[in-house]
Amino acid sequence: MTENRSALKAVPFAGVGVALVTLFDDERRIDISGTVRHAANLVDLGMQAVLVAGSTGECKALTDGERTALSAEIVQEIHGKAVVIACVAASSTDDACRLTEAAVAAGVDCLLSTPDSADLAQHYKKVKDVAGDLPVLAYHWPALYPPGVAVRDLDSLPITGCKDSTGDPHRLLDEVTTSSRAIYTGSSSLLLMCSAVGGAGALVAIANAYPELSIAAFEGDAAAQRELHLVARSVLELPLPADVKRLTADRFGTSPVVRV
Repeated sequence: MTENRSALKAVPFAGVGVALVTLFDDERRIDISGTVRHAANLVDLGMQAVLVAGSTGECKALTDGERTALSAEIVQEIHGKAVVIACVAASSTDDACRLTEAAVAAGVDCLLSTPDSADLAQHYKKVKDVAGDLPVLAYHWPALYPPGVAVRDLDSLPITGCKDSTGDPHRLLDEVTTSSRAIYTGSSSLLLMCSAVGGAGALVAIANAYPELSIAAFEGDAAAQRELHLVARSVLELPLPADVKRLTADRFGTSPVVRV
């Protein structure tokens, strides 16, 4: 299925990628080597892409230097095995461009950029100018990164695709039916649907703990999709990313410590 999707449309990756957690020690110091090992293990288990320092990766709690260093080390470890995507979420276009420049220098394969409320078109143009030949994905999650990216604007922006983390099935259908851009769901509940309606892939947090189930759900396994839904509900009382880190610690013995 992954090979067929890649042939149909030029996309940064096809299939399931992980929105990677960032690991910390008991003193809340970043554990780069541990995070890299976790990423490499997930790639060995079938992840097609690794999103570094996104929302699940606690980007708002990391310094710019930590974000860049983590990207560089992950690139060194998994280059050629999976696509490395750096999240360049920032409070301004200038900051996003600075993070993009550092991520490009670190050797990443793709950028994920949150929108800027001032001027959406100019924001993505400037980020893309810095990114050069690397693909840029828009990040649509207006609850966390307002104002979001309207479906009607997707094809007019200098982006390759969009990660939609709203969990809204109606929007997902609008995206895949009206936009020529590659669409990635960020919702573990929509993996099966995203694949069925022609989405390019997924970047999901739950793949930190359940990579195999995530892949199975995207590939059409309804039982796997139902199981993922039950797993996600089991940690609803915890905020992101503490919920994902608890599941990941239970599965792989990684640190559950969060900074946010």
